[in-house]
Amino acid sequence: MKKNKILNLSLLITLMTMKIYSQDLIKTYVIIEFKDEFKFSIEKYRKFYWIIDSDDLNKKESILYLGITSDQNLNKCLKKEVMNPNIFFKDDTSRSEDEQFDRMDKLMEIIKQHKIKIQTIIKKWASSGQREKITIYATAIKGNFCFSELLRIQKDDFEGKVALPVSNISAYDEFWKSSKAKYFFNTDFSKIDFDIFYQD
Repeated sequence: MKKNKILNLSLLITLMTMKIYSQDLIKTYVIIEFKDEFKFSIEKYRKFYWIIDSDDLNKKESILYLGITSDQNLNKCLKKEVMNPNIFFKDDTSRSEDEQFDRMDKLMEIIKQHKIKIQTIIKKWASSGQREKITIYATAIKGNFCFSELLRIQKDDFEGKVALPVSNISAYDEFWKSSKAKYFFNTDFSKIDFDIFYQD
């Protein structure tokens, strides 16, 4: 009983924090999707997602985490504290799992319906006959996202920020009519180590 009360309190704190965070933080972003395909591979393809603040294109891209994480990690992200969404500690809970699934499903549907192709990269290895095709898509969106420095486990882990979707997410196709849109067609995104962070 006592444990259930603690878990319910944790969920309440998470929801209240999200409500406060969401009140005035709707911003515009562009999600970059990397679809990585190899000619010879067990997996048909893998996808990786990054997010850029469309109001400050000079900022470094952040990893967009599209999985379920713990309430504690979500709270840390909302408070801009260091965390790693792939790591669950002993007392972590996921009471907000249903809400997280709903947000992920909505965001993935927006990406599916509104993404545009901005770049294709082909790599070939003559000695092995291997071929890699990287297709890069961009989706302009509005919404509330929290950003935290990624907790690094090893010295060579990605050094930067990870983002989690919070609320009020919607497509923002009008962005592609703005002067900032040309940045995404003129930038060589192959320079990003896009597959540096694997999402379970």
